[in-house]
Amino acid sequence: MLGSNDVGKDAYVDIVVDGDVSGDVIALQIKGGESFRRARGYAIHCTAADRELWRSSSIPVFGVVHDAGKLHWTNLTAWARALASDMRPAAAPVEATFALDERRLPGFLGQARAYLRADGPLRCAPAAPAASFSAVHANRAALAPAIQVLTLTVGHGDIFWTPDNWLPEPFATPSAASFAGPQPRSSS
Repeated sequence: MLGSNDVGKDAYVDIVVDGDVSGDVIALQIKGGESFRRARGYAIHCTAADRELWRSSSIPVFGVVHDAGKLHWTNLTAWARALASDMRPAAAPVEATFALDERRLPGFLGQARAYLRADGPLRCAPAAPAASFSAVHANRAALAPAIQVLTLTVGHGDIFWTPDNWLPEPFATPSAASFAGPQPRSSS
């Protein structure tokens, strides 16, 4: 739908191991409510565009369903990549046994990291050494344009702030102070 920003990914998660960011990233498609419940688990409805996004995503997409205070998950990218080219299911299954809670979180993250290592993201180039990122991060003149360019790579409508969609006072001034560069003026 034109103007919609529901594009099959609701969140990006940096996986942390022993308190350190690992460099591994996954995306989440999050759904909630009993409408996703099925006789043997759950299902995440999808269109052909959703299946293609999950299949071709360079960051694996995991589906999470919240129902009755519990979370269940599935690897949507692995599911979409495993489909035969003539298959067009209307929903991705989410097994009830794939529960996600504090006790099972390490197992989920382990499986996510294993998928990343096996055949997860489509790697374009080797990762830059941490030292080079640190050098860019320390140089605010280089960092600001880099962040601006990266924001333009995301298909999300909220990167073009205007007085019509900026925060009202009393939130605008304190929020704007945390950003570098020009901000829209409040419309109040």
